[in-house]
Amino acid sequence: MIRFAQECWRDAKGEPHLQWRGYIRHIQGDEEVSFTDAAEVIAFMQKHLAQLTKDALPNGSKGEQEKLMRENFKLWEQFATTYNNAIYGTMERTMKQSQAFKQQVDDAVHRSLKTWAPVTDSRGEQAQLLNALETLTARLENLSERIEQLKKTPRAKSSKKKKK
Repeated sequence: MIRFAQECWRDAKGEPHLQWRGYIRHIQGDEEVSFTDAAEVIAFMQKHLAQLTKDALPNGSKGEQEKLMRENFKLWEQFATTYNNAIYGTMERTMKQSQAFKQQVDDAVHRSLKTWAPVTDSRGEQAQLLNALETLTARLENLSERIEQLKKTPRAKSSKKKKK
């Protein structure tokens, strides 16, 4: 069983870097090794598969065991030729998923900022909005003054008494 994780960071120059790390575990033997290099994973697998191949014919002749080891090496050769493509494909899918996630976040931010777009569009529109706010504030103050004047008139006082 192999468990991968990745760590992303930026160096002092601001350049992005990526490192894979994780652990590999031999289930039958219960051995587990942490790694930070894919070569460590391959070495671990080779060691255990080579031992498995040696144990396949413990009573076999030396020729049979050598034949099995040659076949084991052929399998590793096939694995090695497809390994780069498999790793590259995994990294490519991870990048596409990361880009898709970034696009989703960017879209969500863009949609949420549309509410504020009139405020941030241009200086001319900002000035118009500020002017409209000042006009509304002046009208509200004017209405408040009129309400206060109405409260002070005798008519308003008498109608208050009738309500009691």
